[in-house]
Amino acid sequence: MTPDEVRLLDNRKAVLLVRGERPILDEKYDLHKHVNVKYTEDGGAPPYDYAKAPLSHEDVTIDTRRLDDYELLSAGEILGREQSF
Repeated sequence: MTPDEVRLLDNRKAVLLVRGERPILDEKYDLHKHVNVKYTEDGGAPPYDYAKAPLSHEDVTIDTRRLDDYELLSAGEILGREQSF
């Protein structure tokens, strides 16, 4: 297809390009028809709040009575090489 033909495509159509494969012309999927759309903002659910995520932590607590149990590592030690910042 020429760029002009692509521009004139029906808005219900999509061109899928996958490296090493021929282009595929297909109809677009209406996300509002998906069974789980109710869990998204578009489906009426509240926006996802990353601050209230169940595994998030605001602070790391360190027991100051057990400081000998902690070892502070540099970025180089963590990454396996020395870093110059």
